[in-house]
Amino acid sequence: MNVLLLILSFILFSCDVDNCALCSNESAEGNYLEIDATESSSWVYYRFEDDGTMGKIDEIALANPENSVFWDIAFQRYHIKTNSGESGIGEAGAYMYPDDYWISSLFNNTTVISNNLEFAADDTVYTFYDIENHAFIDGIANPVLDTYVSIDTLNNYTPIISNNKFIVRSNPHGNIDGTYSEEEFYKFWVYQYNGGVVSVVYERICIDDDCE
Repeated sequence: MNVLLLILSFILFSCDVDNCALCSNESAEGNYLEIDATESSSWVYYRFEDDGTMGKIDEIALANPENSVFWDIAFQRYHIKTNSGESGIGEAGAYMYPDDYWISSLFNNTTVISNNLEFAADDTVYTFYDIENHAFIDGIANPVLDTYVSIDTLNNYTPIISNNKFIVRSNPHGNIDGTYSEEEFYKFWVYQYNGGVVSVVYERICIDDDCE
């Protein structure tokens, strides 16, 4: 009994509150990325490359991101947006499985998704925090992806990770070299948020009837 209690105590208290998701994803197999989104006045833009990884886009190359098809996903502090809806002219988006949450085994075993998922486009959300007025205000982000974390403003602004099970759809578009990039799908786990640094693990996934 004492040994069991010791093991349980180690599991429960081996991580800080904002790092607990990191403990549960240590054996998740995929592409890991830490995104510096510390600037509250600008977004950091990425696109899904042909090799299935996320590549950061030079800010100068996106002078007008609202009218560009060459980005897929962007980050600002604890917010995430996709090239869709009110954020851009693309057809990216995100889906969240209801009442289902990432753990390492589920992430690793999820290799195929249904072809009837409905992906949410970007819209106005009320999760942007005005530090001067200490109130939540409206802004544009993906309403699905923005649920990956909640900020406990009454407890030293502690981030609480949801581990929500997300699928992200990239934006299909033509390329400068005349080629065309089809839409693709990625299982997407935001497992940590720490002071504007967003940590994710993701991997390209196939959709029903399109798997080799």
